[in-house]
Amino acid sequence: TTPAPGIANVEEYDGSTWTEVTNVPTTLLSAGNCGTITAGLLMGGSSLQPFTSGLLSSTSEYDGTNWTAGGTLPAARALGMSGGTQTAAYYAGGYAPGYVATTIEYDGTNYSAGGDLAFGAGPPAGFLGAIGTLTGGLAASGLPSTNLVNTYDGTAWFTSPSYTTSRNRGFSGGTHTSAIIAGGSG
Repeated sequence: TTPAPGIANVEEYDGSTWTEVTNVPTTLLSAGNCGTITAGLLMGGSSLQPFTSGLLSSTSEYDGTNWTAGGTLPAARALGMSGGTQTAAYYAGGYAPGYVATTIEYDGTNYSAGGDLAFGAGPPAGFLGAIGTLTGGLAASGLPSTNLVNTYDGTAWFTSPSYTTSRNRGFSGGTHTSAIIAGGSG
């Protein structure tokens, strides 16, 4: 539908089947996310479409069964690139409002400032996403459609080799030294 509504559904995968579990506390679009099935993390996002309105500064933590409130982002943000664990996460770039290159780090309780993305020109938004850990992160810029990549060491972002086909709204996974980027819109 237009505008597209956010979805609060959560499904877990056990290697062969999907199971509906406890929904997130609010419908979300374009939230930062990372962690594991027993220690998941959602950061910011938007409650409305388009993502530039209804920006959220909330954090939700998942323990494998329930969602609880975490720390509050320094400023509402959506469409960023995120990675790490529930107690050592990063959320870089995105829209807050206006595109930003800043990174915020989460220790499981509080947020602090991290290094700025090194993408250069253009809005550093994360339709394509990020992977890895706080001290070994990888971010692939996805808006506008680009093929730019940055690597994070927990302090600063560095320009990394670009991938082959410019795109946005794709999927990514793996680690910063063994990654995959798939699908999307060119």
